[in-house]
Order: sequence, then structure tokens, then C-alpha cells
Amino acid sequence: LCRSFSVNMTSSPLQPPPRKRYRVDPNALSADKNDVDDQKGGYDVGIFVDQNSVANHICTICQCVFKEPMSIGCDEGHIFCRLCLDEFFKDNASKLCPLDQQSVHQKNVSPNKYVERWMGSLQVVCPLQYEKTVNATSNVKVECDWKGCLSDMRTHTREQCGLVLMRCEFCSEDKQRKDMDEHVEMCGERQIPCPLHCSQSVKRRLMDAHIDIECSMKLLNCDDCKESVLRKDMTHHQSTVCSERLCRCTYAHYGCPAMVKTK
Repeated sequence: LCRSFSVNMTSSPLQPPPRKRYRVDPNALSADKNDVDDQKGGYDVGIFVDQNSVANHICTICQCVFKEPMSIGCDEGHIFCRLCLDEFFKDNASKLCPLDQQSVHQKNVSPNKYVERWMGSLQVVCPLQYEKTVNATSNVKVECDWKGCLSDMRTHTREQCGLVLMRCEFCSEDKQRKDMDEHVEMCGERQIPCPLHCSQSVKRRLMDAHIDIECSMKLLNCDDCKESVLRKDMTHHQSTVCSERLCRCTYAHYGCPAMVKTK
């Protein structure tokens, strides 16, 4: 087992895959395949508080720290990340070990639980905060100061971290968890009750048009008497109440054809 810790980082004939930014699928935060630490082969060395402790635990396929370490089945017991070996054996179940060129078969790959348990106790920082720091061109404000065991990092990113991207259920826009409540409050696609209490709920972005065009509780000015009347009462007002409405002359039954105002 001890021999598996010593890895020659320059001997691998494979090129590391493109590095991916940490990101959570906002549409399924609870699904394991969308967790922030499942987006690439291994862990960035930079997230470890004591980087020297993992210097000899580097996967030579992805050039990152072992994630879900798997023994490839060669005599030397070389270890690689699970996702890296899945990709390695993707086109052929029988291959040569990337480090010592021994014949190996995918069926002989097995989890190295001892190494995984040991690594789970190592202290790490929030991977999303680390990514912001690494990719910044200037000083970055620390927005997540979480620090804990590697074994707890998944729980942190899935349930707690404010930097995790989530998808708004109304407009499908991606926002960080820390900003989601404020976004939802102002989201144009969210249905909100009419502020004039007409009993209708309308998308926020359409509310002004709703009030101007159809809301039954909006006050309108009667075209004739200029009195303010609720839209829902306007027809009744103009036909029976309005002081400027025209009605037949009191002497219409004597034949007067005139239409006169009621006031």
C-alpha cells in the first residue's frame, strides 16, 4: 500500500483532460452526479489547507489529488481517480497501466478505501471560493470562509455554500444561493397578487399592463362627469349614476324627442 503513495508525476504517457470550473447543476442540487466535487477527475491541490500532505497523492491522468481513489490492479498498486479510470477504460477494458505499463483489466479495478478514509479527514477550504480566487485578476472578497474535512465538503456545497449556482424556478436564470432570495423577490416571471386586490395573480413583469388594461379595481375617470370610479363599476355608473348621462325628457310620453342630462 505504501508504494502506491509514491507516484512519478512525469512518467504518465497521458495528457491531462481540460480543467473544468466547479459548478453545481442548479436544477438538481441533490443529485450526486451534479455535486460540485463530481465535476472532474480529481481535487485541486489548492483547496487543501496543508498542500504538502497531498503532494504524493496526485493522479497522473488528471494531475489532481485523488478523488474516489481506485487501485488499477497492477503489481505496484498504482492509484487513480475513479472518473479518470472510467474514461481510461472507456474504449477498451484491457490496457496498460499508465505508470508501469503492466497489463491491467477494468474488472480488477477496486476502491482503495484506506486512502479514501485518510483523505476524508484532511482539512480543505470551500472549492467555490478557491475557484473565485484562482480565476480573479485582482483581490477577491472572501464570500465563503468555510473550512472543514474533505468528507464534509459535499454537504457544504450541496446544502450550505452561498456561492453555489441555483436555478430560479420561475425564470430558469442561474443565481448564487446567497442572491436567490433577493432575485426571486424581484423576478419578472414570478406570479404575484395584484396590489389593487382584484383577486388575480399576474407575472411581475406584466403587472403594470394588467393594472392599466384589465384590473377591475383600478380607478378610472368617467369621460362625462370626470368622477373617479372603479373599472368594474364603470358600466353601471355611466348607465344609471353619472350626473352627465343623457336620458329622455320627462315629457317624452307627450312626444318630446329631446335627450337631456340628468343633473
